[in-house]
Amino acid sequence: MVFSLWQTPVQAAASQPAQSTQWVSLSYGRTYGRAGPGRDYPIRWEYHRKNLPLLLLRRASEWSRVQDVDGDITWMHNSLLSDNRPTAIVIATEPVPLYALGTKKQKTLARLAPGVVLRIESCQDIWCTVRIKDKKGRVRANTLWGAVQAQVGPIP
Repeated sequence: MVFSLWQTPVQAAASQPAQSTQWVSLSYGRTYGRAGPGRDYPIRWEYHRKNLPLLLLRRASEWSRVQDVDGDITWMHNSLLSDNRPTAIVIATEPVPLYALGTKKQKTLARLAPGVVLRIESCQDIWCTVRIKDKKGRVRANTLWGAVQAQVGPIP
């Protein structure tokens, strides 16, 4: 079982430092990132992945400045974002195993392709318990980018 991600790059804006680490995710399957905080600003990115994790850099009134897994920064209307769903994206260069829970042997449930978005249930040490569609298992935290960093801190 392999899952994939697709997004269309346009161009990135400059970065501002975050005051605290917060994560959000996309609420819709098709979302635009803009050059500034308003509909009058040009579209810089078009995302095609519901639940894609984003690092929240700044929240200003109705708009938020966010950074994606590739380091690109854009503005999005707050109605397009959710901070209720902790998610992460597989950043490994090759598919990574999703292991069954509660087994002493490392039984593989699926192999997750780079770019797969997962829902995080919990993280401890080097492992995260995650859910994707109807599968629940564990994956190594260092293969993920997203809200996992808020739960376990920087991962070596």
